[in-house]
Amino acid sequence: MYNQCRMYVGDTNSKTRKNWIEALDRLAALNPSIVIVHFNYIRA
Repeated sequence: MYNQCRMYVGDTNSKTRKNWIEALDRLAALNPSIVIVHFNYIRA
């Protein structure tokens, strides 16, 4: 949970969840002192 929000994983499967966890592990391995999250919506 972050900022009173939960990641929605209802439409995921074991492979996509594994990919997500691996991505988080790669980020953690960088040992950042700060992480800035950016959300960008692409408009069609």
